[in-house]
Amino acid sequence: MGGLAISLLSKGIFKNLLGSFTLYLTQPFTLGDWIQAKDGQIDGWVQSMGPYHTVVMRWDRRPVYVPNSRFTQLEIINASRMSNRRILFEIPLRLADIEKADAILRDIRELIENHEAVDTEMHRLARFRRVASYAAILWVSCYTKSINLKDFVHAREDV
Repeated sequence: MGGLAISLLSKGIFKNLLGSFTLYLTQPFTLGDWIQAKDGQIDGWVQSMGPYHTVVMRWDRRPVYVPNSRFTQLEIINASRMSNRRILFEIPLRLADIEKADAILRDIRELIENHEAVDTEMHRLARFRRVASYAAILWVSCYTKSINLKDFVHAREDV
């Protein structure tokens, strides 16, 4: 019975050490990076990385202790390594104002083509998307030069 317990315990330790070794070799993130799991269970900043677990500080400032073996099974998004942030809007326009759509789209295109915070290397699009039940939907998509949240929010408000 004792041998079985030790065997099961060592299996977990071995899996976490192997996960730690995998993190060391692949380096999907480093200390201070903002990471997210696609399943939504992890979203925060890497505070520490040890041989058994990684500590991720969540947005609400509560730490999550993630066994390193979990990282071999999760798809991780490293938001700290993004090059741009996307501004994306679907703007409803009353059907009664549909004749104004061309002028509105022209103004939006001019704004996103000339805005200093919008990246000129990425697409800058403003298009008519579809007609919904009570509105025409205008679609706007562009990217900011900065990944800083404050800069992004400011640029998004301007657009």
